[in-house]
Amino acid sequence: MEVKLLDSPERQISPEELQAPGFDELPSDSPWRYKVREGDGFVIQIKNLLTKDPLNALHVFILNCAGSGRVERLGSVQIPAGSLHVLWSDRQLGIPFRPTVATERKEIVDRLVVVGTTRSDQDLSFLKVDESFAEVIQRYRNRDRGEDAKEMMTRAPESATPVEKWTAEMVTLRIYK
Repeated sequence: MEVKLLDSPERQISPEELQAPGFDELPSDSPWRYKVREGDGFVIQIKNLLTKDPLNALHVFILNCAGSGRVERLGSVQIPAGSLHVLWSDRQLGIPFRPTVATERKEIVDRLVVVGTTRSDQDLSFLKVDESFAEVIQRYRNRDRGEDAKEMMTRAPESATPVEKWTAEMVTLRIYK
């Protein structure tokens, strides 16, 4: 699987470009992979690199691990082997993602995590987290360190279900004002 963030131009986009855009990749920013100015548009291009075979269709989940600590579900899509898909904001063709920075900061780093599997029975929506990292920390500070807090910090047991053909890529994105 290959993931690229593409700059969405500030012009009318033709229907042909919506799923096969010739847009430029966002500029890179060492040590982060990409950088984008707050409010500028971009799209996420995902390519399934598996050999062409109906069994190699990838069920892809796109998550944003925001600098705030929230985990946002940006979408999910099935991509046939050897094909690519361009994800637009809220899955509305022609509407690019437009990132923002918290008002008290000048920049923030988000991590886009794209997970793909050939298993069609999987759903990673449960990974979404509505609370920011700061909100979670504050909740722990406000609680007694009794059994409830200890239980909340322990990890759920891992599933014994066998896993086949999973792939993932993380893309860092520095958003600046």
